[in-house]
Amino acid sequence: MTSTSYKVPDLGLGAIRTIPVNDLNEDLLRELPAGDYTVSIEFPEGHDSPFAVVLEGHTLGTLSASDSREYAELATIAQAGLSPQVTARLEVADYDLDLHLRLPRPGLCTPANTPPEEPWVLLPTGAPRQVSYLPTAKLATSTERKHFLVEVGFDAAGDVIALIDGEQVGEFDLATGAELSPTLRRLEKRGVIPMAHGYHAPNGGAPSLTVSANPVAKEEHPITSPIPVLAPEPQFAADSVAEAAALAADEDDDEPEAPQRKKRYTSFQVAACLTVALALGGVGLMAVNSQDITVSSNQVSDTFTGSTSPTKSEPKTSEEKPKDEAKEEPKDKPKEELKKDPAPRQNQNQPQNQPQNQQVQQNQPAPVQQAPAPVPRQQPPAPAPAPAPTPAPAPAPAPAPAPAAPAQANPRPYVNDVGGVRVESNIPPGQPLFQLGW
Repeated sequence: MTSTSYKVPDLGLGAIRTIPVNDLNEDLLRELPAGDYTVSIEFPEGHDSPFAVVLEGHTLGTLSASDSREYAELATIAQAGLSPQVTARLEVADYDLDLHLRLPRPGLCTPANTPPEEPWVLLPTGAPRQVSYLPTAKLATSTERKHFLVEVGFDAAGDVIALIDGEQVGEFDLATGAELSPTLRRLEKRGVIPMAHGYHAPNGGAPSLTVSANPVAKEEHPITSPIPVLAPEPQFAADSVAEAAALAADEDDDEPEAPQRKKRYTSFQVAACLTVALALGGVGLMAVNSQDITVSSNQVSDTFTGSTSPTKSEPKTSEEKPKDEAKEEPKDKPKEELKKDPAPRQNQNQPQNQPQNQQVQQNQPAPVQQAPAPVPRQQPPAPAPAPAPTPAPAPAPAPAPAPAAPAQANPRPYVNDVGGVRVESNIPPGQPLFQLGW
């Protein structure tokens, strides 16, 4: 036999509350004598609407919206496929009618634990029977009020004990054990587990467990497994699932951020280190080649002031020289100077740099062959325009000696552009001006 209803206990679960019933059907109630009735709770428009109190298919009244929300666990019983049944007490005084429900505190209408999977029966509700907690029981230190399904059975010595979820939590006194033992033995032979409603609550400051159980007559056969697993309301389950999903989502969004921030900081630090290293290297090169820079700067000043060099001024001065001076010049002088300074030969091997040098020569004023009087310094000319197409390389002319002393070959015949400043050097263009030797 299976059950289609669940009776909410009105005894053995602590203080019982009286819940008034509103919108009474007075015509029907006046036909009933005063007393207690087992009524059903129905939900005409869903469990969000006020609960209806029904007796044998007739509505007696409804609960208020606040009481319906407070006892939402009654809707949980209906969602499990059972009809929740409660005790209603009718009081009649002259022409006044009073109908109210007898319910335990909210949260105690259904058990906190689940029934066993094996076949079981519920012992009749009776007077509360005290259970002595074992010192090792977890509930022995809890003061929270709870409603449990308690298994009543025997230990190895034959004493009647109390178990919750298969774990022994305490034992009954000898009188209770002697009263319940015959019923327990008969149910044991039938292969069913005896269960009873238990109430855990603080009593005098100490945790206490009471069980509402009475013996079963021989001719009676209690309903097997009368209570299915009562799941909590869907909104509570959804809230727990949503909360777990939110926590999991928070853990997945925080993890990837740290590596990304770390990666950005690492790239910045690497770039800063490279910049500092390049700056230090440049300072070191400038310190090592400070003397060459000074000499090159002096040559730049001479170039901008119109100083003559054998390789650059030769095309213009060779026509102005008298023929007598050309005859008096020793013939072997150019060969010796070329041996000492092979730079002009390198200049011939790089014709692509000649247009730039010729352009500089065109922008410079023609030198005057006079006494070695100081020539006034002039401001540097404007930057040269873009070089013209590369002409054929001109042959290197012979160096012209000074009137008083033989001319020497220019030790820096090349002009390099360094930061907008043209610097004469003995290093062909396109090659590094400074080299660090070890």
